Amino acid sequence: MRYVVRRLLFLFPTLFGMLVVVFMLLHITPGDPVEMLLDTDREFIPQEQIDAIRKDLGLDRPLHEQFIRYVGKVIQGDLGNSYRSKRPVLEHVKLNMVQTAHLALAGIFMSILIGIPAGIISAVKPNTIIDYVTLTISMIGLCAPTFWLGILALYVFAFQLKVFPMMGDGTGGGPLAILRHLALPATVIGAHSAALLGRLTRSSMLDALNQDYIRTAHSKGLSSRVVVVRHALRNAAIPVTAAAGTMFAYLLTGSVVVEMVFSRKGLGWLMVTAINGRDFPLVQGLILVFGSIIILSNLVTDLVIGAIDPRVSHD
Repeated sequence: MRYVVRRLLFLFPTLFGMLVVVFMLLHITPGDPVEMLLDTDREFIPQEQIDAIRKDLGLDRPLHEQFIRYVGKVIQGDLGNSYRSKRPVLEHVKLNMVQTAHLALAGIFMSILIGIPAGIISAVKPNTIIDYVTLTISMIGLCAPTFWLGILALYVFAFQLKVFPMMGDGTGGGPLAILRHLALPATVIGAHSAALLGRLTRSSMLDALNQDYIRTAHSKGLSSRVVVVRHALRNAAIPVTAAAGTMFAYLLTGSVVVEMVFSRKGLGWLMVTAINGRDFPLVQGLILVFGSIIILSNLVTDLVIGAIDPRVSHD
């Protein structure tokens, strides 16, 4: 319990540091959010109107005052309102979190479903044709860009074969429609993670299978399946679990490319839109959400590792 409390307390200085960096980067990069909001390139806007909006948004104040004011609101649980929609940032996050969570959960499910069994089979049959094929496919999965895999999957399975829909998230069409819209993006976003999990599982399993306790288990007459699953896999699961937790955090916060390719509205799509529009409160709010997700995911991963192997101490 003390370990969990310490990790949760560490959340606050980490998020504060992230907030300082993001706040400074947003304000020193070129581009005026008020001019982009009013689209001054297309029509003439009086300077008085621009100054009035800038004052209304608090952008006329010195940077340190803007930062202190924003931090005070965050402490009260208020992430501010979007410059463009005038709606609370938390409302935007809630509306787009579900689609991103669906994609991340489906992606990590595909990664585990494909990567771990492939790594186990490759480790059990080293230096065979199965091992070579698995390593080759995993290398392709690691090297192939996500956007290229997404476009290729759309062309083959959606455009040519018409097995899956081209775009959207299936919201409003029921669970079956959501699953059909999830199949391609989840496979694409999970391909890289599956390849990495497969190679990591193979390496960990090979190391475990060469240990003395494995030879002892075989000498006791245990079947190969029992030795592999109950003994080798359990000891090899620690690095694999740590990697899977990190990958889930990445899938939940780094799904920008896949959401853009498959026209899915999620947190990644929302982040790109906010950055392009210089929507400071929305960008800063999303960074806080992403940072919290990563830290909490790492915490849950550490607790799961402790449950898998009681020898791991959190003290």
